Amino acid sequence: MSFRLAGVERHYLAYSIFEALGDMTIGICHQLKTKFTISHFIMMGNLFGNSVLYSRILSKFQLSNPYFSPAIALDDC
Repeated sequence: MSFRLAGVERHYLAYSIFEALGDMTIGICHQLKTKFTISHFIMMGNLFGNSVLYSRILSKFQLSNPYFSPAIALDDC
């Protein structure tokens, strides 16, 4: 919201949304890891094809070494 109020260009706004979505994904994965003692994560879906989201998760969640399936996306019809 603050980016939009500041009048930034649309591509910066989209970039920050995917960074926020990546941070939310990482937060949820940390909660799952703690509550259910999960040690391996498989992330599927064509949304992870976004380079900003993908790199954000890899850089901030690298200790858990998530696996991104290159062949199967569960949300593709």
